[in-house]
Amino acid sequence: MSERPHVLIVDDDREIRGLLAQYLEKHDFRTSAVADGREMRRILERSHVDLLVLDLMLPGEDGLSLCRELRSRSQLPIIMLTARGEDVDRIVGLELGADDYVAKPFNPRELLGRIKAVLRRSEYRLLAVLLGSGNRVLTRAQLTELLRGRDADPFDRSIDVRVSRLRQILGDDARAPQIIKTVYGEGYVIGVDVLHD
Repeated sequence: MSERPHVLIVDDDREIRGLLAQYLEKHDFRTSAVADGREMRRILERSHVDLLVLDLMLPGEDGLSLCRELRSRSQLPIIMLTARGEDVDRIVGLELGADDYVAKPFNPRELLGRIKAVLRRSEYRLLAVLLGSGNRVLTRAQLTELLRGRDADPFDRSIDVRVSRLRQILGDDARAPQIIKTVYGEGYVIGVDVLHD
């Protein structure tokens, strides 16, 4: 089970795909890079993806329609890329559910920073869901549905990876966690008292 976040890059420019994948790999991400929506769906069906970098201007289905389709069934974090600097595209992308937006040409360091920020926010969504359940155990399937808006594959271990990363952020000892406890055979539960107003 890899601890490195998996980023899927969808861009029809082979050079951008290659350079971006190489840059992110160097900064401890796993990457997949594809040219269109068909290939994007294939990767999403076969493997867990933590974040999608999606070009707005794609041949065939454009990034906006792919973003709309994904949002209808998933909470997968999406950062949109576009050659256009027009406000209208940025606003429409964000309204359709993109988490962030970067105009081309872009500095790879800025995109890296935005990817990390969006992933941090999605990690905190997991914490919010766990805290919101009080001291009730949530199964992997329940967590996947609450976070992603889809049914869990019984072999999908992405929740385990996210819990592991969240424990690191919180300084919770993985060998004897106190904040997020594992209930073997069931799921996860907050191990501290949760006070609700």
